[in-house]
Amino acid sequence: MKIAIVCGRDIERASDTDGGSVLIRNLARELCRQGNSIDVYTPANIAGGTFRQEEHIEPSHDLPGVSIIRFPIQEKDFHLRTLDKNSESYFLNRMSISMRAGEYFDDRKLHAYDRIYLFHITHAFGLFEKDRCPISRTVLFPMFLGAFYCLSEDVPQEYFDAEIKALKYVQHIATPSAAERTVLINSYKVPSEKIFIVRRGYDPSVFRPLLRTFVPQDTLHILCANVIKPQKEQCFFLDLVEAARDRIPGLTVHLIGLGETNTQTAYGHYAFDLKCDATRRGLDQYFVFHDIAPQYAVNELMRTCHLAFYPSRTETFGKSVLESVVTGLPTIVFNDVPAYDEFLENHRTGISINRSLAAALEAIDMLRTDAKLYETISENGIAIAPQFTWEKIVADFIRDSEAHIRL
Repeated sequence: MKIAIVCGRDIERASDTDGGSVLIRNLARELCRQGNSIDVYTPANIAGGTFRQEEHIEPSHDLPGVSIIRFPIQEKDFHLRTLDKNSESYFLNRMSISMRAGEYFDDRKLHAYDRIYLFHITHAFGLFEKDRCPISRTVLFPMFLGAFYCLSEDVPQEYFDAEIKALKYVQHIATPSAAERTVLINSYKVPSEKIFIVRRGYDPSVFRPLLRTFVPQDTLHILCANVIKPQKEQCFFLDLVEAARDRIPGLTVHLIGLGETNTQTAYGHYAFDLKCDATRRGLDQYFVFHDIAPQYAVNELMRTCHLAFYPSRTETFGKSVLESVVTGLPTIVFNDVPAYDEFLENHRTGISINRSLAAALEAIDMLRTDAKLYETISENGIAIAPQFTWEKIVADFIRDSEAHIRL
């Protein structure tokens, strides 16, 4: 088949470990390996809801046969809002960019493809206009809906309205979890028959299993591999470290995915405030802030840590959490994020707790002192790994999406 993928991130940026980029890379690779022709369309001069300079990107050696088509968004007579700490300008810009990007497809080039996969609902805003996209052959991956964003950011009503319009028009929606499926049905009134579930996966050639048997009593390294942004709630670690530093020897928290600390954007301001607050509270010696890292570097850091802790406020699946679990790194999450139910079972493949500082401290102490539980969780996490290899996940996607399209 001839397949088009439309996405906002350039998947040849090897350091980008965002869940969407990792999914697209692995999906494209597997589809190409099976003999399909893959073209990936992505804007050349847009990032983070604003214009950026086009740059040369070296071809990726792990995507042979995948064609990356970087198309420019025309800047002439096109004015974007200045990004600031108020996240509404970011969402309004994404809407405007989507409409302008849609013009690139006015020649109906997407109609030449057997399948079109759209990653992130914002791309649907422009592509679903003027018959630019053959809707019966198109699968939408919403990725992160306004209903999730609004838990930590201000989302304008216009954005919700555009989402509702796109979800009403599209016929095939791939979601990674029953949790997001519920949101689509209850919050957006999407008919259930439009939706099918495709879980996320991990790369076993990168994330290698390591059975953990105990936590040393003189040191504790905790990892959070999510990109630092409001919905991931890394600010929780400030209170955690303040409460635990005198009771846990050698405490260090590793936060991967610092990204930008540009105080003129909502995400950048959050990262900037997090670092400043750690210093202001005298806690910076307990934190190691890592830049956004390629997957092999994330794996190496996982192998040096004793626990993973993800305080996210919301997730559509939890790619980084899955990677921690299947490598055998005992992982703690909050039980008000239902997406984790796809792979994390309390006291079996991880620890799921109430969202409170007291519960977090208790869970950490339990894993530090109960070596049998610690090893059992590590062992069980490794045991479920074969269910989540990208090879299996993509095979499931092809089977389920084709069955859905033929209905």
